[in-house]
Amino acid sequence: FSGKVDKCDLCGGDPQCVKACPTDAITYLDAGATSVGKMAASAEQSIQGANS
Repeated sequence: FSGKVDKCDLCGGDPQCVKACPTDAITYLDAGATSVGKMAASAEQSIQGANS
């Protein structure tokens, strides 16, 4: 322990803390994949609303 603050660099896109967390309390989601999922859900809701 160095006592210094470090910024997470996501271990090059494969965060080791996520793999090491024994309780799965830490998760990593790719921001791009998350955004696409939200856009798809929003589009689906819009389509359903238009068909009502």
